[in-house]
Amino acid sequence: MKDARAALDALREEHREKLRRQAEEAERIRQLQMAHKLEIMRKKKQEYLQVSVSKFTVPIHCVFGTCYPTAFFLAVFYTLRDT
Repeated sequence: MKDARAALDALREEHREKLRRQAEEAERIRQLQMAHKLEIMRKKKQEYLQVSVSKFTVPIHCVFGTCYPTAFFLAVFYTLRDT
């Protein structure tokens, strides 16, 4: 009877250990997935910030101490040049 109880206890312990290893593996996979998702989100944020900055950044052209947006300066320059 004692041998059967010891064998049953050993099986229970093996089962607990197997469940613990499975839980550790599942947690490790979850952490890797979260890290990957976080990296993707960081890249998207960086891309968004670069696009946002480039949309609102206007190239400047300065003449005689006065600065104009480059598009405006070129429009005036070509208009004056062609007259």
